[in-house]
Amino acid sequence: MLRRRPDLHMQLDDKRACGNTTYQIPPTAALPLYGTSRDPTVASGPNFLPFRSFANHSAIVPFGLLLLVGDVIPPLLLTEEPIEEIGQHVQTEDDGVKGMAAEKASTPPLERLPSRPSPADPALIDGDVTYPEGGLRAWLVVLGAWSGLAASLGVYNSTGVIEAYLSRDLLRDESPSTIGWIFGLYAFMTWFCGAQVGPTFDAKGPRGLLIAGSLCTLIGIFALSFSTEYYQFILAFSILAGIGASLLITPAMGSVAHWFCERRGLASGIAFTGGGVGGVLFPLMMQSLLPQIGWAWSVRVLGFILLILCSISVAFCESRIPPRNGPHTTWRDTLPDLRIFLDGTGAMSMTTAALFLVDLAYLVPTTYIPIYYLDRQGIPADKTISGEAAFAYQLLAIANGSSCFGRYVAGALGDKFGRYNTLIVSLFLCLVSVAGFWLPDVLAPSSTNIALLILFTILFGFVSGSNVSLTPICLGQLCQIQDYGKYYATCYTVCSFGCLISIPIAGSLLDATGTTGKQMFWGAVVYTAISYLGCSSILFEKMWFLAGSSRPPYAMSPLEESILPRSATTVHAPPDRRLPIKLFDEATLPSLKRQSQTLALSKYNTTPSP
Repeated sequence: MLRRRPDLHMQLDDKRACGNTTYQIPPTAALPLYGTSRDPTVASGPNFLPFRSFANHSAIVPFGLLLLVGDVIPPLLLTEEPIEEIGQHVQTEDDGVKGMAAEKASTPPLERLPSRPSPADPALIDGDVTYPEGGLRAWLVVLGAWSGLAASLGVYNSTGVIEAYLSRDLLRDESPSTIGWIFGLYAFMTWFCGAQVGPTFDAKGPRGLLIAGSLCTLIGIFALSFSTEYYQFILAFSILAGIGASLLITPAMGSVAHWFCERRGLASGIAFTGGGVGGVLFPLMMQSLLPQIGWAWSVRVLGFILLILCSISVAFCESRIPPRNGPHTTWRDTLPDLRIFLDGTGAMSMTTAALFLVDLAYLVPTTYIPIYYLDRQGIPADKTISGEAAFAYQLLAIANGSSCFGRYVAGALGDKFGRYNTLIVSLFLCLVSVAGFWLPDVLAPSSTNIALLILFTILFGFVSGSNVSLTPICLGQLCQIQDYGKYYATCYTVCSFGCLISIPIAGSLLDATGTTGKQMFWGAVVYTAISYLGCSSILFEKMWFLAGSSRPPYAMSPLEESILPRSATTVHAPPDRRLPIKLFDEATLPSLKRQSQTLALSKYNTTPSP
């Protein structure tokens, strides 16, 4: 068999990937071959201590990584075809003889090293990618993304204003659950259409998608201004405007990912503040215009503002990384791929399940805060848009204003402490805000003080900003940049079904309580709290499982890396199981299992063992 020279010290400097990343293989490291190392300095077999803690990291909880000494090398790191010949430069220290050594492979397929990737191997593409991390063009892309997200998520965050007006005026005869389907279907279309939008962005770029999204959004909003019947609201707002929002969101965020890596959290957080700014301005504008010019022209003014924002987005958003297949990209490259859920680590599937619950919870406060205030204060239906009722729309603006700061802060903290770590903390704080502030306000029937409601609005707005801004960045860590749109879109296609049923479920709970005033909301509030508890528990349990699991960590995803410190910490595995790799923060590289193949074959000098 082959073993590594004990005194060999290898260092790989890869400055083309995300930042100036350095992988350092210490002298005590050995090749990931079967058998016991003859080097007494290398721990192996039962003497190997598989658990190493990282208590000095400044993350949320000190975690460790458990490396199991298993009996089978996971097949993801191996090739199914036999390797006929392995040739490497060798140098022996004893006799100083230099030359080439070749050894015919005679072992079963599972005991062979992976084949050397060719230069065209997709696994090596990320190594050729550089990120400007700033500059005029990069920040203009952020401006374009900000405008696109303001036009899409700004309306998305302002649905509470539309819901309050429809339920009190245009559709006053419909039940809350029936009206809820308008907004549930709108949210569903916003995320569901990403199944095709994301892969199309990967293959063709953002420009065509943004133009189509702008047209759908503008036609839908202007058609909304003429709507008076229930089915018209469904067609104009739920379907047409929803498709337009989907065509704007995915290419806007994907464009930012093409220009930033180490600062991606910050850049994405800034871009996502567009949705918060739109969520502040649009409710205040509608509240001011509705008493003066009525529903139709208020919506048309909104449409003209969206026209300006969409034009900026189309002008400045651009991609810079070519598709995986270059000029040979075909329509098949735009199809979604459900195999991404079978990554061997559960990172993608668990993240998607958690985000599904996030969407069940997030839409309830953003949709029902205005109507909750109106019912809480006992404001009659004929005063929905004037007098004391105006504060209902201002509450939504307050929540979205807090969300702007929350998205910026979450992005900056995510770059420093880990995006998954930051997301878990923010989801837990969402649970605290709902259960600790909103629920007590609902369950206090004699209380007329709105202090708890205002505190809930501010806190929830701040911590819930990451529900939208951090999730795309977390998904981007699970894949290579050429597949970002496909991962993002496939995840949110599943999550869109949570958006579809979220508001109708909450509306049904309002009907089921059989009460009036603010007490009718207690079921919807409990439903929101349970959803946040579920999503935060799923992500935290996944990290804890990765820290203490006995399964082989052969295909570490960036989610697994997020439990490890940013500091240079080398984790040693048994020499016959995996290549020791110097681990960094979760944002360093998107695919360690592919990089480990490259390191194992291209950077080692070997010598025949005696």
